[in-house]
Amino acid sequence: MTILNQLWDVFGSLNSSHISNYANAAIALLTAATAFYAALQIRLARDQQQDQSLFYLHQYLASQDFSDARLHVREKLAKLPYDKWEDADRAKANSVAASYDQAGILLNTRIIGPTRRATLLNSSWGESICDQYELLSAYLNDMRTPAKSGREYFAGFGKLYAETSAYKPCFLLISGGQTGVDQGALVAAAETNIKCAGWIPRNWATENSKAGKPEEIDSQLLRQLRPTESSDPDVRTALNVMWATHTIILYTGNPSYSDGTARAKELCVAWGKTYKEFSMDDPSAREQVVAFMNKNKSKRILLNVAGPRESSSPGIQKRTAEFLSEVLPVLAQLVPPPKKPSN
Repeated sequence: MTILNQLWDVFGSLNSSHISNYANAAIALLTAATAFYAALQIRLARDQQQDQSLFYLHQYLASQDFSDARLHVREKLAKLPYDKWEDADRAKANSVAASYDQAGILLNTRIIGPTRRATLLNSSWGESICDQYELLSAYLNDMRTPAKSGREYFAGFGKLYAETSAYKPCFLLISGGQTGVDQGALVAAAETNIKCAGWIPRNWATENSKAGKPEEIDSQLLRQLRPTESSDPDVRTALNVMWATHTIILYTGNPSYSDGTARAKELCVAWGKTYKEFSMDDPSAREQVVAFMNKNKSKRILLNVAGPRESSSPGIQKRTAEFLSEVLPVLAQLVPPPKKPSN
């Protein structure tokens, strides 16, 4: 007797009540599965919308007009007594305050969730918010007098500053999780007790996992990274560059960059991020990295390490791990100690 005949016999032995019960159970199961799938799709759509909102906010803040205004504040107004400011100086100060005030209003609408909010405020933007607010304190205090705009003048900027300044100084290594330089950086950080974070494509995808090969590093090192909702590696690359205060690109031989590394470099240039490329073949490369970071040090260093994948530059993963194991402890010392709370 065939399996089909056996199933037919079983089905024929069921009475109408049995069939009704099975049908109801099947309908209930299908309904639950449909609801679960719909909820999952809503969550994925919401997360993707939040990523998109974060990108839009970043592009707004990184626009040329606002970048020029922040540079004016840092390069000129920081050294000029407030009573010497001219109308053009106040216009630049107003542009900076307005841009960060709008960012604060947008963040308070909860369009961007708490995880991505923390990503923004604990990134180089957080550093900029604190520096610009402190440099503009005389201007803001003057504008908040009752005779002028009142104490609620750019309150969103003030709230952003209060929240951002609560983040403690830190040194954090950011990796995208790809084979090669990315994973070599994770190994070096583990060996030197440096904290790691970063974004990685959906399901912790790398070129090894896509090819069905095992990873060459402890999988727990990759699990430190947060997967994006998208499988597109460009999303991972953009988030890591945006989050970082500094990006270094490491290579050996003639640089042969993968799409991800080329994209990281492109975004650093487009967004005016602090970055530099280093050849690990150069005997003085370690000193060059330290000098670069020392010149551009900040209260928080979120160091994004990028470079070729293993398949395009065989052996670079091990070279990176060895190189950074010597460099990272020195770089971590560049972060100033936390301020002691005042009594």
